[in-house]
Amino acid sequence: MGCLLPIYCYEDFAEEKSSHRKSSSENKQVKRILLTVPKSVLRQFRKQALEAFPVETCAFLIGTERQTRARRYVEVKELWVPDDVRKFCTSDYVLFQPAWFVAAEEHAKEAGLEVVAFCHTHPYRYEEIAGWGRKPDCSDSENDLDYFDHWDGPNGIFTITETKTGRKRMRYRFWGPRAPVEMV
Repeated sequence: MGCLLPIYCYEDFAEEKSSHRKSSSENKQVKRILLTVPKSVLRQFRKQALEAFPVETCAFLIGTERQTRARRYVEVKELWVPDDVRKFCTSDYVLFQPAWFVAAEEHAKEAGLEVVAFCHTHPYRYEEIAGWGRKPDCSDSENDLDYFDHWDGPNGIFTITETKTGRKRMRYRFWGPRAPVEMV
């Protein structure tokens, strides 16, 4: 049994009968993504994240996707982690390597699947957050938003917080693609 997570994406929507073409940002229609992630995959990433703490880590989610007029259905089947992931992770960021994307796609293709999502962690040591007065959220950082600007699938943020006693707590949330905003 997996977790069904509703998220939203934006898909091109053009009126074929109109001779006036809208700009690409006006041709977007919100399309709901229904994401299914097996608990075994979530447990696998949790284990990886706790072992990496207080350093960030990441993984590619491999599975299938199908679309209807109103929705995208994304089903995760497995987790794929680059062999050298620790080499490119710090406590502040993951430096995604272009070779990882190629390798993940090749791995997925061999299994008859595709890369359907990404996930990465935001770890927080107790000393960092002790005076905040609130829990860190599971949202993308500015770097995440810039880096995944052109990614059209789900992106999971797993926030790990350390308690005063050293215990680790994890929460997560998946986000869909962002609609572009142009300043005029």
